[in-house]
Amino acid sequence: RVALGATWANRDYMQTHFGVTADQAQATSFAVYTPKSGCRKVEASVGAEYALDPNWKLQANVAFSRLGDPAAQSPIVGRRNGASAALGVAYAF
Repeated sequence: RVALGATWANRDYMQTHFGVTADQAQATSFAVYTPKSGCRKVEASVGAEYALDPNWKLQANVAFSRLGDPAAQSPIVGRRNGASAALGVAYAF
């Protein structure tokens, strides 16, 4: 399974999750930041499933994400890119 996606966010969402108000800036070392609406992130993932027998399945997934400019430019963001990997076992009743 392959998946590609992008998330667009309005100004209110971006401010809540990536913005820094004047009060927050005064209480921290971050600069004031008021993001505009825009691409929050793009994602790509690849997953696979292998049946070990009729009830047991082995599952694996790797994913990569990249924040869009309005989010990535926030002073609270440490990294623009992210990656993850997961391995699991499932049992079907």
